[in-house]
Amino acid sequence: MRSNKIFAGLAIAAAAAALAGQSAHAAVMSVFTDRTAFEAAVAGYTTTTETFETVTTPTVLGGAGNAIGSGLTLDVSPNARSFILDSGGVINIEDFGFLGNGLFEVEFNDGNMLDGAFGSGRINFPTGVIAFGFDFAAAHPDNGAITTVNAEEIVFSFDGENYLLSDLLGLTTDGVNSTTTLPRTAVASGFVGFLLSDVISALTLIHANDVVPGGVNHTLESITFDNFTFAQTSVVPLPAAAWVFLAGIAGLIGVGKRKRLQSARRVKGLTR
Repeated sequence: MRSNKIFAGLAIAAAAAALAGQSAHAAVMSVFTDRTAFEAAVAGYTTTTETFETVTTPTVLGGAGNAIGSGLTLDVSPNARSFILDSGGVINIEDFGFLGNGLFEVEFNDGNMLDGAFGSGRINFPTGVIAFGFDFAAAHPDNGAITTVNAEEIVFSFDGENYLLSDLLGLTTDGVNSTTTLPRTAVASGFVGFLLSDVISALTLIHANDVVPGGVNHTLESITFDNFTFAQTSVVPLPAAAWVFLAGIAGLIGVGKRKRLQSARRVKGLTR
């Protein structure tokens, strides 16, 4: 009987420890720069991919609660710059919005943390997600002479942690900068994805200068998103800790039943 008691005790102890960990921040388990590897890693989850193809004309977005497809919404900082369309309807100042060609542009403009709520903008997921990833292209449409985007100024932030694009792409290592610029392209040319230990509800877009003031240039940067994929659990399952906890309870119930049965047998034997 001792082995059953030990099992039940360990199960409950493990459950308590695991449940305690549920309140911690969602840790990044894996970072991907290859979409195929990312999709293989999230194959067990329900995934949704927004292609941004439903809006076929350049569309300016501002303010909070903008629907951008697949249940995603976008909050734009009050300090973010506005689109200016040239005579041909082409965006020539970066900000947030649909380009009309299946790409969605986002800006990284320093000084936006002054509003206190978010950086340049925030993408809200329809429900908590355990992973997300997107194809991206460097964009800098306000000046045709500018051919690159500085990845060292672009920060993705969620659950209290900041991730520099140049770090994710291996362009900056241990504080030593190599080339941190990306060539401007009209189509998606890179991928970034995250697999997390717990669900998050939003992705915030921040200029690196708002994370470390004076750490980088003050230039405004922008990139375009395509095929924005996010992964949810297919059902709303009990956390793994809860299953361990239930197993511990079941173990205790089993121990109690065996005790009662053995006691009954002993009593019955004495009355014979």
